[in-house]
Amino acid sequence: MSEQWGKRIRAGGALFALVLAMLAVSPASRASTLPGGQGVLGSLTITDSLQISGPGFLSVKVTDLGVPLTIGDRLSSLSFSIDNGKSPLALHENSGEVVLGINAAGLYTVCINAVAGGRFNIGVLSWQVVFTPSATPVPLPAGVWLLLAGVGAAIGLQRRRGMLRSRGDESFTGPGLVSC
Repeated sequence: MSEQWGKRIRAGGALFALVLAMLAVSPASRASTLPGGQGVLGSLTITDSLQISGPGFLSVKVTDLGVPLTIGDRLSSLSFSIDNGKSPLALHENSGEVVLGINAAGLYTVCINAVAGGRFNIGVLSWQVVFTPSATPVPLPAGVWLLLAGVGAAIGLQRRRGMLRSRGDESFTGPGLVSC
């Protein structure tokens, strides 16, 4: 009966160590998103800014949602640009997506220019700006590794004591330990 409890305790200790190791890993960084959509009557210029705190990827997707030969016809002109306040980083004509690798923190601006087309001079457009930070691995603190090493050593000593006890050798009780 005590052998079964010993196995359960060892399994519980291993499970506890695994949970500790899992908790030591930080969750992945979350993406920042600026979604939007708007009707276009005549011409429209939209400016969206995003404060970026470090390296990662900036994705800008702009879509013309117009349907030919309807009130909300296709746009006659659509373009968007991305800049960092110092220089333009990308320019794209028509619907599409641009993904940029960002190395420095700062304020990044997306400018969308649209001109409605068709008989009624009405259009519809949507955009999405997503920044995904680069994930950096987080090392486990040295204390966790020391804890796991100590738990492993204690389990090893307990097994050694159990093997010697099963052979009838009572000499391995250690200082201050009483054999059962």
